[in-house]
Amino acid sequence: EIDELTNELVSLAKSPYLTKNDYANMRSFVKKSPLHEAAWREAALKLYKSNNIAHHYSRFNPKLKSQRKMELASIKEVRQFVKKDYSVQKEKMDKLGKLASDHSLSYVNKYKSKIEVARQNQQIFNQDSQYFIQDEMNYLRSHCYNQQKYWIVNNPLTQRRCVQSVQENIYAIQEDSHYYGLMTAEKIKNYNSGIREWNTIEQQRNAAYGIKNPPPRRAGGPIDPRALRQPRFSQQMNRMMGPPGPMNFNDMYMQQSRGMQFEFRPGVGGSRQPAAGSWNYGLGQNPAAMQGFQNSGQYNFLN
Repeated sequence: EIDELTNELVSLAKSPYLTKNDYANMRSFVKKSPLHEAAWREAALKLYKSNNIAHHYSRFNPKLKSQRKMELASIKEVRQFVKKDYSVQKEKMDKLGKLASDHSLSYVNKYKSKIEVARQNQQIFNQDSQYFIQDEMNYLRSHCYNQQKYWIVNNPLTQRRCVQSVQENIYAIQEDSHYYGLMTAEKIKNYNSGIREWNTIEQQRNAAYGIKNPPPRRAGGPIDPRALRQPRFSQQMNRMMGPPGPMNFNDMYMQQSRGMQFEFRPGVGGSRQPAAGSWNYGLGQNPAAMQGFQNSGQYNFLN
């Protein structure tokens, strides 16, 4: 009996009845579909839902399941499949309706703005990471290798722990920068995919509604975060922000002592102070440095 019911259900999604091809036409600007009308979009979604139900429930028919190479699932799972698919189509249909109703709307421009914001955030994050590294290197010079702090420099174990804490902090922020870069790259990849998809749709919309001049982008483009910050890092410091890897901190300190200068402004990092009674602290346990790192840039996470 279940085989007969699923066969009948699937047959209703085939010609001469409305099919998935009819649904594609109902949501197409090329076919001059009146997507600005809510009733039309609702009818298209109902067609999609009925055909999608037929598709998913066909897995309960052994012959259809084999033909379509579908995995077996429970009734509960199939209902979840249907609900998820409908949600995706509903979101897409709503966007098409907005495009049809608002001829100045451009999802392409929205995605381009998201890319600009993602790149700005990446630049700010990288720069703030360098501020943090600068603060750690200042601490290495003024504390771990400060000859006046005899209780440190005259105690190899204490000095080694001091240097190790700086090393761990810099390793940690470099690793954060590495993964933040991967996250930014993935975001931009998805945004570019959206641009390619909606660029074609918007061109079809413009042709269907006779829109000759697409909405202009805002003049001037985004503000480059680098223009808001005073350059203050040597090329050597920039090279330090490469992928995480082994670093010789004694060599770094000797190079610094021979002339590497840091312009360290109040409010960005501040003086680094160790936790009372402890030399072994990692990233996040240095309040002064972390406060400067967190406050030195504002992130705009536009999703």
